[in-house]
Amino acid sequence: MIKKFQASTIAIAAALSLTIALPTSAQTVQDESDVEAGLELPNGQKFFGKVDPNTRRATAIVNGEILTGTDVEHRLSLLLAIQNASPSEAEKEQLRPQILANLIDETLQIQEAKANEIEVTSADVVSRAERRSQEIFRRPISELPTYLKEIGSSQDSFIRLVEGQIAWSRLLARNVRVNVSEQEVNAILDKLKADKGKTEYRVSEIYLSFNQQNQDAVVETSKRILANLQQGGSFAELANRFSEATTSSQGGDLGFVKPEVLPTSMAQALTTLGIGQLVTVPVPGGLSIMLLTDKKQILTTDARDSILSLKQISVNLPKDADQATIASLVENFNTKTRNIKGCGQVEEVAATFNGEVGSNPNLVARQLPPGLQDAMLKLQVGQTTQVFRDVNGVTVFVLCGRDQPKEAKLPTFDEIMVPLENERIDRRANIYLRDLRRDAIIEYN
Repeated sequence: MIKKFQASTIAIAAALSLTIALPTSAQTVQDESDVEAGLELPNGQKFFGKVDPNTRRATAIVNGEILTGTDVEHRLSLLLAIQNASPSEAEKEQLRPQILANLIDETLQIQEAKANEIEVTSADVVSRAERRSQEIFRRPISELPTYLKEIGSSQDSFIRLVEGQIAWSRLLARNVRVNVSEQEVNAILDKLKADKGKTEYRVSEIYLSFNQQNQDAVVETSKRILANLQQGGSFAELANRFSEATTSSQGGDLGFVKPEVLPTSMAQALTTLGIGQLVTVPVPGGLSIMLLTDKKQILTTDARDSILSLKQISVNLPKDADQATIASLVENFNTKTRNIKGCGQVEEVAATFNGEVGSNPNLVARQLPPGLQDAMLKLQVGQTTQVFRDVNGVTVFVLCGRDQPKEAKLPTFDEIMVPLENERIDRRANIYLRDLRRDAIIEYN
């Protein structure tokens, strides 16, 4: 339970790392530089031979490099483990073509990096893989081969994934250049001044396009995605896999936006959502699954930006105990923890129940789940929250300290410019990858 709390804190912190509001579009918008000569499409088409894309096998040769069905199965198992997902066989069959497409892109990225003499050493890969193994699976890389084999994947698939990420990021750093003018940044600063006090919403979306022919199938897909999310699935992972918006590479995160920059249906739904709530709304050309992750008033001090120092006591409940025994233990735990007089007693109380203690001395209140945010901000230093119970045991949090948020100020010039540059780099990266696909020789088996 301690690890679960710490892992969720890291995930939420990563999702909330962007704090500057920038204009954004909810769906894919074509870059002007993408426009090429139009296609001359024939009328009354007649196809020779039988063409059935649904019979394509999940294997390919990419510029002479072979991707096997085993590669696809290993990567599928790896991603399902990362997402802690258990889809049906029918759902896995739908995922395999996308996994193959991802492997093709990854292969093209690694090949392009090598063609540009980008060096990715074994030491680079091992170092990154060690960190990722700890972050994702909570185990050292030495234990990873056995674990991955047990889940139907392999260390080679994990290492290849890491190598692709390193190669692509270094390639983009060398070859992709963007420009953000001083006038653009100053215009955003002026707009922030004018919008002071207005409410902004941090939104994530999964955009699915459809037409008359596939609308029913897309609606069914959206229902499955929504059910997965309601059961605890990762929004960022599902957005990366399914969303057709330009935000998919950021896990669907639009950042903080004002309702007026969104399609009308999204804007109307947004103001009715509570933090952490989901909704599916129709949008031009398709539908969007929206998640409200946060909201704030522009350039206004918010108590949820307070820095908290927390301790946590977690106690596992005996699995073979009867209900009366469990009820008595929970009641005793509740009584003892409510009588805690400051964080100095946490270890003593935890030892009474053979519990575990976790701590975080530098946590922004906004990073906590919405319900826990509200409870924590009402506490005095030294007080405890109510006891939280799940299938494994009971948990309580103790507030050890709280630093009030600093006065809200305009972001600096660089705090505006850097996200703008990153957004444009991402757009150019998508174009770069599209060109690699276009020029590649890919044979499907």
